[in-house]
Amino acid sequence: MIATKNEPRESRLAAAKADSGFSLVELLVYVILASIVLAVGANIISAVYRTQQRVTADASQSQTMQLAFSQLNYAMRNTNQVQAGTVTGGYLLVTRIAANGTSYPRPADICRDWMFYPNAAVSGQPQSYTFYTRDFALNSGLALTATSTSGWTPIVTSVIKDSAADPLISAPTTTSASGGTIYGVTFKYALVGKSTLTGTQKFYSRVVPPTSLVGSC
Repeated sequence: MIATKNEPRESRLAAAKADSGFSLVELLVYVILASIVLAVGANIISAVYRTQQRVTADASQSQTMQLAFSQLNYAMRNTNQVQAGTVTGGYLLVTRIAANGTSYPRPADICRDWMFYPNAAVSGQPQSYTFYTRDFALNSGLALTATSTSGWTPIVTSVIKDSAADPLISAPTTTSASGGTIYGVTFKYALVGKSTLTGTQKFYSRVVPPTSLVGSC
């Protein structure tokens, strides 16, 4: 609105004020408020993103652990024999299974090993281990002892003990059953920095009938 000379002075001042826009103080207030709103919004978005990343990482680790469980469960369900091996600072479990999946083939068995090998110690963290697996031929003389991770396939990294007093995986047990023996092992685990990803898994074999196995692990 443009004031004319014939209008009263008050009307001309009001019109001038209306045409002048924001004052410097008003503009600064708006900028400060907008900055606060943007900062709060950015923090909320960042927090949501971090939470989503953490949930995704936890889900991925949980799925990886479940894959390891399914592989070990398959070996236990198809084993002809289970025994403990030796590895410096870690744990070694040896399962003798049918290479072609049929029931108790004598010369066609293989030794499928499962090893927890210690990682480099991290300051302020419990000793962590990587879970590996590897197949050995019968009579190779290698299945019961491990000295390094060379040639092994890693399955899960950064596994720690659920309790300092408990081993990650127990020595195999044997239970007499009608028609043979049932082997069992217990796995107690936790993941570094993931207090909710802990648990105990028990694995049992089918009833293994008494038999003379050809060859040895």
